[in-house]
Amino acid sequence: MSSEPTTTPALDAANPEPTPAQMTTSLMARLWIVPAIVVAVMIGVAMVVILFGASSVSKKASFKELLAQIESDSGARSLSGVVLSPRAKQTWQAAQELAVRIKNGDLSADDRQAALAGLGKVVRGLDGAGATAGGDPRAVEASTALRQFLVIALARLKVPEAIEPIAGLLDEEDSDLRRIALQGLAEMHEVEGIQARLPAMYPLLEPGQPTEVRMVAALAVAAVAQRFDEDAIKQLNRMSADDVEIRLAKATALADLGSTSSKLTLLNMLDRQFWQGLSVDVGQGSGATRKLSEREIAQRLCGIAPVAARLQHPDIDAMLETLAANDPSVQVRETVRQALDDAAAADEGMVGHVG
Repeated sequence: MSSEPTTTPALDAANPEPTPAQMTTSLMARLWIVPAIVVAVMIGVAMVVILFGASSVSKKASFKELLAQIESDSGARSLSGVVLSPRAKQTWQAAQELAVRIKNGDLSADDRQAALAGLGKVVRGLDGAGATAGGDPRAVEASTALRQFLVIALARLKVPEAIEPIAGLLDEEDSDLRRIALQGLAEMHEVEGIQARLPAMYPLLEPGQPTEVRMVAALAVAAVAQRFDEDAIKQLNRMSADDVEIRLAKATALADLGSTSSKLTLLNMLDRQFWQGLSVDVGQGSGATRKLSEREIAQRLCGIAPVAARLQHPDIDAMLETLAANDPSVQVRETVRQALDDAAAADEGMVGHVG
C-alpha cells in the first residue's frame, strides 16, 4: 500500500470545497455521535454536572419520590453565576438519580410503570416557557439539558408506550424540543412500532428547520429506519445540503442506511487532510477560529470508519485501507482495521447463512 498522502475529492460537483469558516461548533458538538448513529447524546449534561455537582440524592429515595420531585417542579429556574436555585438543583439531582436507575435496569415492575406514567406526564407537559427564565443563556442551556435528560430517560425504558409522548414533541414550536424528541426516538430504534413514526420525522429534514435540528433528524432517521429502507434513503437524498454541516450529516446517515449516493462526501470524511483544512469557531462570540486538534481529527476518523466499512465499496475500502496502513494515529489505524475486519466477518456470515 502506497504511503503517499491521498488527495481530497470535491464534496460534490455542484458544491465547492467548504472554507474553514464554514465549519462551526454545532458540527463538533452535535454531529459526532457515530458509529452507532444513536443520537441520544445528552448535550449539556456534562456541563451541568461540572457546574452544579454530581447527584447527592440519597439512594434510599424511592423511585416514586424521585418522580414526585420532578413532577412538582414548575420548570422555571434561574442561575446566579453558576449556581442553580435550590429547587432546580433538587430536580436535577432527582432526574440524574432516576436516569441512572433506568440505565442500570435497577427497576421493579412497579417502578417501570411509575416511570412510564410519571415521565410520560412530564414530557407531554414540556414547553419552552421555563427555558427563558431571566433571559440568562445559561438558564436556557440548563433548562434545555434537563428536558433532554427526562426525554432520554423515558426513551430508555424501551417500551412502545413511551413512543407517543416523545413523538408528540416533534411538532413543538421550540426547536430544542424537536431536536430532543428526535434524539429520544433514535434511542428507541429497536422498540416495536418506532418505524411508524418515520413519516413524522421527515419534515424535520427540510430547509425551514434550524441546522442542528436537520442534522439530528438525518441521523435519527438512519437510526430508526431499517437498513436499505428505500423511502428513508429517498427522503435523505431529497434533503437539500447547502452547507457543509448538513452535507456531512446527510452522508453519514445515507451510509448508515447502506447507500453510497453521498460517496464523495464520505471520501472526504475519511481523509485526514480534509479535517486538517477545516477550522472551528472558538465560541464566546469572538469570531475567532482554530484548527482541529489531532485528537479531534482522530475522533472523527474513528467515528465514521465503522459506518463506511459496512458499505464495502471499493473506493471507500481503498481509503480505509490507506488509513489502516498509514495514519499517524495508532488509535485510528487500529479502529479502521477493526472496522474492516468486522465488515468482512459480517459479510462472510451472511454468505454462510444464505448458503
